[in-house]
Amino acid sequence: SASPLLYMGLARKVGGLGLYGFWDNTLYAELSFYRTTRQGVFSPLSAGVPTDTVVDGYAPYWHVMYNREMHPHNFAVGAHGMTTDVLRVAADAGSGTDRYRDLSLDAQYQYLGDDHIITADATWTREKREWNASFPAGTASNPSGLLRAVKMNVHYWYQRRVGGGIGRFTTWGNSDMLKYGMSDEAKAMGNATGSPDTRGWTVELNYLPLKDVQTLKLGLRYTRYDKFNGAKSDYNGFGRDAADNNTTFLYAWLLF
Repeated sequence: SASPLLYMGLARKVGGLGLYGFWDNTLYAELSFYRTTRQGVFSPLSAGVPTDTVVDGYAPYWHVMYNREMHPHNFAVGAHGMTTDVLRVAADAGSGTDRYRDLSLDAQYQYLGDDHIITADATWTREKREWNASFPAGTASNPSGLLRAVKMNVHYWYQRRVGGGIGRFTTWGNSDMLKYGMSDEAKAMGNATGSPDTRGWTVELNYLPLKDVQTLKLGLRYTRYDKFNGAKSDYNGFGRDAADNNTTFLYAWLLF
């Protein structure tokens, strides 16, 4: 799904170190510090990753979780968050920084039976955006804004070989024409409304062709958008509808 949450978009762009502990298979806690990964021949993990988002200094991340196992049932609830200062212009350390404060709550249930496996999970994320550099520079319409996202998924497996799931995702927040607005006929990500609101569904089918060997998985995933960048129809100002972004994805997952 399309989501402008910074919290969900830092993968492979940052690296860091942290400590974690899991006590009595019940309480989990983690504290880590991340920074933008260095580029160059001696940084292969960041090769090919665009540096359009640069963290100023270190971004602290924390995670706490309570886990309860009652075989064959498992329950888990937790919270995690991050505070990040990001350069307004990635290549200019003097451009000032905007601050992002993320807080997420999540819950998960899992049933592990001999023939049946059921999992359900939900995540709620709130991101407070303080445009400390963007607003004075005229690249944000408001001095601050809020962004929220909810994701829910339910999956089922039969005899650990055939399965499927359905998911719901939604993102919504304050409109900002300078941050989100972009009307371009050639760009599917165009936004003529200035709104980040996006919502839709995912449906997935899975199959493990090798019995008792879970190293190969075949999957078919369909994503349907009810709203995209603030509108159901003509969201980019050139006649593109949210449904035009619906996708069908066939994949093979191999584990060595």
